[in-house]
Amino acid sequence: MMTFDRNNAKNIHLCITDEGLCLFLTALLNEWGFSVSTTCPESQDELLLAEENCPRCAEHRKRIDLIFSAYVDNDHVNMPIVLEHLWQLLEKYYHLPHRRHLRLAVDLPISMNIRNQEAPGRLNSLSPAGARLSLPRELAVGELFPIVLPLPQLNLALTAKVIYVNTFPDSDNRYDAGILFEKISLVNQALLRDTIILTFFNNICPQLPRWAFEVGINHFDLSPELRKQL
Repeated sequence: MMTFDRNNAKNIHLCITDEGLCLFLTALLNEWGFSVSTTCPESQDELLLAEENCPRCAEHRKRIDLIFSAYVDNDHVNMPIVLEHLWQLLEKYYHLPHRRHLRLAVDLPISMNIRNQEAPGRLNSLSPAGARLSLPRELAVGELFPIVLPLPQLNLALTAKVIYVNTFPDSDNRYDAGILFEKISLVNQALLRDTIILTFFNNICPQLPRWAFEVGINHFDLSPELRKQL
């Protein structure tokens, strides 16, 4: 089972006149762990995601605008939407430190070869740049080992580099490790990115009328290979 990894729901308000896009963004933000409303925020502390020249909530200060022009700044998302850009702007408001890459929670068994020994573990979180693992042995920061990602229709053989290790005092055999994919190719990064986006979209598709789903995906900047799978 693949889901989005966010601990607490955050409030976000939408001002989108296109009904299909509004339904799609509502489902996507719910998938990402947000509580979504289509009313104007009652507090200036709540975030508004609004299309350019939205007639409602015009004076709201804490906002991200969806714009159709070529103008770019740190509080705008250009159409068609690059999913990472929307993610990064939301991260600015809801997560410290800000995470640049899309991140997907997973719960998959994984077998690794560490110091010439097989080490079973679990893959807990995945991004195009790295992952989080749980396993019954400790690793050293900076350690390198081969890893094969057990993803549906995508078995990638990569090199993992440990960037942090967390231990649990109440457990004798559980360690969490964060890894980066060492020298991952742009091709493999793109494959992981598309796999993560496809999972998000497949999760929300059953929640939407087909017409709204198709309207929604047409507002996103997606690779031709990914579009063929939707």
